[in-house]
Amino acid sequence: ADRFIKGTLRPLLDVAARHRDTVYAFEIVNEPYWCVAPVTGSLFGRAVNRDRFRAFLSACVEAVNKAGLPSTIGHRYHRDSADYFSGIPVTRPQFHYYAHSLGRDALPNLAGAPAPRPFLGEFGAITPGEIITLGHHARNARDGERLAQIDRMELTSHLWPAARGSDAVPAAVLRERLDLLASMGYELAVIWPNVIHADPTRDELKLDEERLKQVRAFADRHRPARPR
Repeated sequence: ADRFIKGTLRPLLDVAARHRDTVYAFEIVNEPYWCVAPVTGSLFGRAVNRDRFRAFLSACVEAVNKAGLPSTIGHRYHRDSADYFSGIPVTRPQFHYYAHSLGRDALPNLAGAPAPRPFLGEFGAITPGEIITLGHHARNARDGERLAQIDRMELTSHLWPAARGSDAVPAAVLRERLDLLASMGYELAVIWPNVIHADPTRDELKLDEERLKQVRAFADRHRPARPR
């Protein structure tokens, strides 16, 4: 850990610290559970030792904190931060939510919770019906690249139990989810893209105009009133 922190992390922190006013959080690792899972498959390769990995993450987080920057780790579920990776001193807790399974993948109500409240680092913006339609068109066109992207995005398309079906149509999916998150005390929620490109390396905002319209409408509804 010392070698990595000195040679890799601290130079990055030096750069980030010069722009600290624009850094919401400095993330150490994304979904670390997959590095210690009993079966990691092809996602990360062979599992690593859990205790050593926790110690490594703790040392990295402490380096971020000492640099005066907000630290975070992007957990796959809210429960991971209190289970496999409890005690790591991040200043901005984070988890992802895709409504994969009841109980394991929970969306906690944070209204009234003490600081620091977790933020939502990933959540889906596409509906199950859209996934079915996209897959149908890609299979008909025998477009393997699009099918691969659609298969990965399908994991983000589950309906949210708390929304009770109101997020089932494209014209409402973000409106309903963003309003729900705001009512539950979430201060930040980061949207997973809903657009499929033939060239997945294209560097652009991958949200369609319908989703952008819903984001703008949400921002207008929740914009602080200007003092008179």
